Amino acid sequence: MENMMKSLNHWIRILPEEFNGMTEFEIASLSLPNKWSEKEILGHLCDSAINNISKKVRSLRGWLKAYF
Repeated sequence: MENMMKSLNHWIRILPEEFNGMTEFEIASLSLPNKWSEKEILGHLCDSAINNISKKVRSLRGWLKAYF
């Protein structure tokens, strides 16, 4: 678990620097046919994170209603 957290923290620090150093063309370009661009990958990760947070909030809200 500690290794996973270190890896996650590493990418949280590094990715903004990587993206800031790229042009819009580089971010949006496909590296290979039938592969996602960096922009598509980042959009997918953001969308997934928002959906997961929403699920957690709804779950917590249900738990709070049940106990309070």
